[in-house]
Amino acid sequence: MRIHLSCFDFYYDSKRLGELRKIHRRKTIREVEVLRNKEFPTWFRNHMSSSEHFDSDNEKHSDTDIHGNGGSQNIGQTRRKGRGHDKPKWGKSGKEKIEFTKDGLCIVPKDAKLSRYLGSLARTYNFLPFSHTDWRLYKDPIVEKIWKTISDTIDWRPEDIPHIHKIRHTLLKRLAKRVRNNRAELKRKYYTPNVGSPLRFMCGDDRVDSEQWREIVNYWDSDSKNKNKVEKNVENRKQLKMSHTGGTKSFVRHLAGFEQKHGHTPDPIEAFNLVHKRKDKHKSWIDDASEQMGAKISQELTGLVATHGEETPKLRLQAYVTARGFETGGRVRGYGDVVTPDMVPWIT
Repeated sequence: MRIHLSCFDFYYDSKRLGELRKIHRRKTIREVEVLRNKEFPTWFRNHMSSSEHFDSDNEKHSDTDIHGNGGSQNIGQTRRKGRGHDKPKWGKSGKEKIEFTKDGLCIVPKDAKLSRYLGSLARTYNFLPFSHTDWRLYKDPIVEKIWKTISDTIDWRPEDIPHIHKIRHTLLKRLAKRVRNNRAELKRKYYTPNVGSPLRFMCGDDRVDSEQWREIVNYWDSDSKNKNKVEKNVENRKQLKMSHTGGTKSFVRHLAGFEQKHGHTPDPIEAFNLVHKRKDKHKSWIDDASEQMGAKISQELTGLVATHGEETPKLRLQAYVTARGFETGGRVRGYGDVVTPDMVPWIT
């Protein structure tokens, strides 16, 4: 008896005492939707709720579905090979030449290539065990191995060596964010839609170890603090109404591009306008929240200039802080997650 599940086929073999076995197989959206409307047999539900594990098997079985009918119409047909997972080319042809600032930031175009490489490391689950629920739970030997792997791909400039501790901190912080984002994406796709169903134990990404996925699912099921935190984060995200026009390019690269073009470091008002206005001829705002904040900053600046008689960098800074408030949480709004207040001159 065959049961179609996501990107797996599960087989029930009466000759082997009802052992549930798995092989990888590409599935169509139609087959998955048909599955969701079918009722699972009792033996399958009992097996999924038990602590038994799945055994991989590549044997061929009959193409009979759970109602005894013939299998999918795609059975026996030749399937086109997909493009597969994205494989970054970082370090494939030797060590990469790249530049960093004294704060450990990368502001050259090659940073995009490095970013894709960090994303691929975040999805290497035999390297970074998926079952770890928090980046801080990774032990020092694992973190050191990760850093050595990254460091060995870079052709270090002599002027970057004195700042390598800051570079290490910045790159590992970026990697930690990609690990969180990747875990959240897998949870959104394969766990959240199937809460309360045996399907939640099935991860459609074949790079994830089944044992590690089961561990993290059990954690999501049982940890009440985690559930409360998730609900709170969902509500907080709903309060975020201000978007940006930065795209996939990092904020620090946008700011560096501004400095290269205009010959000076952007002040906070210029930085705000840079990533909240479109690139059209009217320089329109990206959304209503950004437009309202921009108007509030302009209003504060107009009032200060009317009082003091001349617009100065100090007044522009004062208007920005009055409108938006002080920076908190060890980060700077509009500068990205890796930038801390001590890196920004106007804050210090």
